[in-house]
Amino acid sequence: MLSEFEYTSSRIKALRSLMATKVDEETAKQVLGDVVTGKGYAPYHKQALMAMAKGSHPGGEAQRAALIDLRTTSLLEKLEEQSSLARGYWDIVNACQSLCNSK
Repeated sequence: MLSEFEYTSSRIKALRSLMATKVDEETAKQVLGDVVTGKGYAPYHKQALMAMAKGSHPGGEAQRAALIDLRTTSLLEKLEEQSSLARGYWDIVNACQSLCNSK
């Protein structure tokens, strides 16, 4: 029961924090809903995850979960960037191979 209260309390604080940054209430609720249900790993969820971590009890379960999800989101974002770079480099390699084979 304590854990449920901790999550509810941090969610309310996070909602207020997001709305203070001019985020529409419905959008804030939707994004926080994604975060709380484990569906919030897109880059635009970072602000909500930071708000959840900040609004949570220091060292509590909700804060730890928000920080882990924030780190996971950042790592997924970096992985996507690096994968995109790798695809670009692979295209360059293929183009060079095509030039070498055409001679």
